[in-house]
Amino acid sequence: MAQYNPTESSSAGSSVHTSGEAGSRATGRGAEEAYRTGQDPDAAASLRQVTHNFFRALDRSLDEQPMTTLGLAAVIGFVLGAVWKA
Repeated sequence: MAQYNPTESSSAGSSVHTSGEAGSRATGRGAEEAYRTGQDPDAAASLRQVTHNFFRALDRSLDEQPMTTLGLAAVIGFVLGAVWKA
């Protein structure tokens, strides 16, 4: 029986890293926008840090417990779908 090896590359892991990079770029643009409009740059930096922490935790969760992460994503999708439909 084959066992899961988190050190092997997988397409799911690479797509998450890509989405994490996209999230970082998006918050970077948000920080520039906040600076241009005179909003608090510390709030933009805090948002950038929270986003970075979220994607790092998501990457770790996918590496250590991929089925649990998939289950949580399904539950969140179901709840959002139910709220959207209501």
